[in-house]
Amino acid sequence: MANGSGTNLFVPYTNGDTNVTTCLIDANGDAVLVSAPSANVPSAKTGYAVGCMLINSTSGSPFVNVGTKTSCTFLAIVS
Repeated sequence: MANGSGTNLFVPYTNGDTNVTTCLIDANGDAVLVSAPSANVPSAKTGYAVGCMLINSTSGSPFVNVGTKTSCTFLAIVS
């Protein structure tokens, strides 16, 4: 967590994406666990670590960032 106190858990993400909630941020300030509704799954945005997990708050489906930290690409995880 960026500030070490846990106060940045489950807060709106500060990179400008609307309706994205930050659940966990790494030491570099990149999101590693977020949630967002279907209409707001980020694409080609910065600030999401490679491997960042996203939980779709509409469907509950998990996604993972297979892009880069400067241009995310979230793909649904299917079994």
